[in-house]
Amino acid sequence: MSSRLLEKIKTRVIPSADLEGADLRIIHGLFDLAYDQANHDYLDQSLTNLRFLALAFDQESPIGFALGDSVLSKLPRLVELQCIVLAGICCIAPAYRRLGLFSRLESLAIRESNLIKPGQRTLSCGRMAHPASFRILRGNPS
Repeated sequence: MSSRLLEKIKTRVIPSADLEGADLRIIHGLFDLAYDQANHDYLDQSLTNLRFLALAFDQESPIGFALGDSVLSKLPRLVELQCIVLAGICCIAPAYRRLGLFSRLESLAIRESNLIKPGQRTLSCGRMAHPASFRILRGNPS
């Protein structure tokens, strides 16, 4: 992301359970920009399944959001609990795409649980609706 633009962008992370009307309208508006046939029921369901939402603003204008979480879970044939990264929906306003905001927001959302530790092995999970999702996941192999 260009450093000049990065300086202007403000982010915040909100527990999904704490979202209120204004934030929900922002998220739905960005979702509508990203998808021709935006399924708001699917988005709302994702908000109940993933605990954290990262929002980005340029001045007062919303420009992106990402849902995410990380959990500890027992996996077959492994003794210790494993950190599982759950990457959710991420929508970026058209004028701000291809600047690295997608990965920045997703990282903020998935790290909010404070379960991911440097050098720790994690299993990353997510649905891919766009090639950018796949590129980011491929760039951070589990």
